[in-house]
Amino acid sequence: MAIEFAYGEAVVRLVWSAGPKDKYNKPTDVYTAETLDGVGVDVPELDPNIPQDDQQVMDTTLFLPPGTATSKRDKFVVRGVTYNAVTDGVVVKNAFTGSVFPTPVRVRNVSG
Repeated sequence: MAIEFAYGEAVVRLVWSAGPKDKYNKPTDVYTAETLDGVGVDVPELDPNIPQDDQQVMDTTLFLPPGTATSKRDKFVVRGVTYNAVTDGVVVKNAFTGSVFPTPVRVRNVSG
């Protein structure tokens, strides 16, 4: 039995992969867009440890559909704002029931 959010949102996940090598022989970043439906979006919060006059740092947690694994290199577009993943999204399965939980991913947007 999968857990779903009755009022989940559509979020665009920009999946990172290594692209062609640059002039320094390092792989470039390539992103492929995919839409995830039914994503739970926590209330964004400003980071109180960073002075907000220079830049604004906003953190939130996304609860992705059960079974969705992500990388810290992925990005997410939520309500038109692009966030960088801060944590890897790890699939968690209940050892007793076999249920797969929504995948929590902490994301951050820095502007300014």
